[in-house]
Amino acid sequence: ETPEKTLLLCFRVSDVIRIRVRQQYPIFSITGTPGVASLSLPGNANIPPLVVGKDYHWSVSLICKTDDRSKDIRVDGWVQRVATNVDLTKQLATAKPTDRVRLYANNGIWFDTVTTLAEQRCANPKETALNSSWAELLKSVQLEAIADQPLIQQCQR
Repeated sequence: ETPEKTLLLCFRVSDVIRIRVRQQYPIFSITGTPGVASLSLPGNANIPPLVVGKDYHWSVSLICKTDDRSKDIRVDGWVQRVATNVDLTKQLATAKPTDRVRLYANNGIWFDTVTTLAEQRCANPKETALNSSWAELLKSVQLEAIADQPLIQQCQR
């Protein structure tokens, strides 16, 4: 097994007029094992919440060489915080985890859909229905190529 290495990531979120509203540099450790990993910003980062209904552009860059940022590996996308109505909040509070996945997905709450489904896959790795749901979810956003990859960090928490 490859020894653990620490990599530097740059996480940015900007509003639609490209004003940077937050920037973090969390440390991310890898072992060389391929798979799908999750990132969480530290709870003590003193980051204000996103504004409901506003579009934000996010990016994550893997900093390969600190002295040559042109070598960074970068992914990016868009996110919008959505408000949950009273009915949805009540349903989520009493729902089983598998039902929460469906509620999040049906209401366009992508990040919670992915996180909750990943947590369920870690807790029940042999449950074929969860693995099928994971594959379907990733296929819906053209990420079927990684559907069979292990959840390398999500399950180690």
